[in-house]
Amino acid sequence: MKKISPCGWIVSGGLLISLLINVLLLSQIRTFYADRLLAQLSPAGPPNSPRLAGETQAYASTVMLYGDSRLAVWNRPPPPGVRLINAAISGTTTAQLRLRLPALLDEFKPDFLVLQAGINDLKLLGLRPELEPLLVEQTTANLLAMIHDARRHQTQVRLLLVWPPGPPEWQRRLFWNPHVAEAVAKLNRALLAAAPESGTRVVDLLAEAGVKPQSADYRDALHFQPAVYDRLTPALWQCLGKNFNPSPR
Repeated sequence: MKKISPCGWIVSGGLLISLLINVLLLSQIRTFYADRLLAQLSPAGPPNSPRLAGETQAYASTVMLYGDSRLAVWNRPPPPGVRLINAAISGTTTAQLRLRLPALLDEFKPDFLVLQAGINDLKLLGLRPELEPLLVEQTTANLLAMIHDARRHQTQVRLLLVWPPGPPEWQRRLFWNPHVAEAVAKLNRALLAAAPESGTRVVDLLAEAGVKPQSADYRDALHFQPAVYDRLTPALWQCLGKNFNPSPR
């Protein structure tokens, strides 16, 4: 049997790596194409059925979680007497969420809306950093519009500051740069400045829970490990409970 020289192994390894990269890129292109078509067919985002937890028959208050995948993965049970509706939708932008919210408010009539979104808007800065001022402005405007919709429905809002991204995983580095984290900080400053005028309480839930995210706390660039949610959950209910005046149903 003819032995393969070290040079041959290097060439073969290089070809294999090149093939894997091409397969990954093709997968990313297919996903992008499918997402773009879906956005054209359904500007408000993909169909979604809100998840209900807690009391479903006799409950004193309804809390709705609304945002992107960071809230969509929240599956901790609520306190007794609370109906928790998780209406968050993975992958959605604030513009898409803004379109869907009025119908959800009409359907569920929540006492409280817990809102966090914006990271999917700002991901574009990994490829188009020059759009930062526009994206921060538009994202702020969309969040404030959702707050306005909620208040028209007699729903109290807790606006969560957008959680900072973690270290990007290797495949995401093709579409990432430090402008994303910088824009998150700018967006949060804009929300802190603008939200009080709408009568909304802005909550830094990480600070309330005493969480200072480290690399090990992230399962990928955008999402925390489950253990972090265990620490955030008591802080969430505490920030609601300070002015928790549920109305009977």
